[in-house]
Amino acid sequence: MATKQSIKLYEVVAAVEHEVSCPVCLEEFLEPKCLPNCAHNVCQECLEEMTCKNSTMTSIECPVCRVESFIPTAGVSAFPKNHLLARLIEKNPSRKAYDNEFIKEALKRSRENLEGLKNAIQEMDVRRNSIKKQAENVKKEIQTAANHVIDIIRDQEQQLLLEVDQYMNNNYPETTFDKQKEKLNNLLAKTSSCFLFIFGDFWDITYSHNDEIVVLNRETNSLLHYDRSGNLKRKFPTTPIPKVKFTFLSHDSSGRLFVTSSPRYQELTSETNSCVLVYNVNGKLECVFGEGKLSSPKKAVLLNGELFVPDADSKSVKVFSLQGEFRREIGKGMLEDLAGIAVDSENGRILVCDCEGYAVHVYSKEGTLVRTIRTAAPPVEIALSKDGKKLVVCFDGDKAKCLQILSYSEAVLHTT
Repeated sequence: MATKQSIKLYEVVAAVEHEVSCPVCLEEFLEPKCLPNCAHNVCQECLEEMTCKNSTMTSIECPVCRVESFIPTAGVSAFPKNHLLARLIEKNPSRKAYDNEFIKEALKRSRENLEGLKNAIQEMDVRRNSIKKQAENVKKEIQTAANHVIDIIRDQEQQLLLEVDQYMNNNYPETTFDKQKEKLNNLLAKTSSCFLFIFGDFWDITYSHNDEIVVLNRETNSLLHYDRSGNLKRKFPTTPIPKVKFTFLSHDSSGRLFVTSSPRYQELTSETNSCVLVYNVNGKLECVFGEGKLSSPKKAVLLNGELFVPDADSKSVKVFSLQGEFRREIGKGMLEDLAGIAVDSENGRILVCDCEGYAVHVYSKEGTLVRTIRTAAPPVEIALSKDGKKLVVCFDGDKAKCLQILSYSEAVLHTT
């Protein structure tokens, strides 16, 4: 009974073989849609292509009989599906046979490709192993070469160390250092009120606000801070700009330090930057001024918020603000060979040493000459006592170097 039914079904499928293909794309139906006014079948994909060009279409013309059918509101997908035709296509023996043949052919090609891939993988494994061996050989060669270079460097190291030892033994024997050490120990003063500087290019000295002794080292452009026992407490600063040569040093009551850079002896002015550097209590540079205005400046002193700087080449005292602004010039044409300078804070005056004139000139801070104190020798440095009554002058004469105490109020000379 089942056999007869199968034969009849096959005959029916054979009779409608031409009905299983879409009249538009001529491909086997995947989703057959039945047009309601003519009952012809068209695949859904072709119907969508026919309507996509005009979205306002309300009806569609059958591609077989040209009968129009209204398009449902939901679109061509709402046309009824021909389920009978779909089942016939699914049960089509030729389709099944075709599918089976296609599968067999695909499996055959896959097996062939699989064999090729297996062979390729094997070849890649062989190559990878070969490359690994080559890499190991290269590593060994690198290590051998590196060890050889290291051995050469070690030999050179030992040779150079030996040469240094031989040079030190030949030129600086231990006995020489021992003698120098003994000499230095003998030179040390055994007192808390005095100490010696043996080495260094020291040019000037002053007291800081915290009672430290500050020494200016021109060779290293640095300021050395010592306590009263001669112990080095700190060292700063370094040169902030090119061609600076620390030469003179002074301070104010707030702890600021004023360092003058000036050419000395055979130095050319082009080789030394003539200027004044202002450092705060922490050793930080606050400002640099006088470049272009000063050519051979001496020690800078502070009076009433202004800095007074003797300039030997211009033979005058130049006045600047603490910010470095040039204010005025004092003594132009009246001074000969400027050296030391001091301030009379109580009376608002400055005292200037004139070596060639054998005198100490007293000026008001505005630049008016108040009086002149004559000296017996060229004065080079000057200081005023705390009570403002005594003037201490250092002389550097051809016949003798001496220190003199002058009565500042009466200009009476006392020699010591």
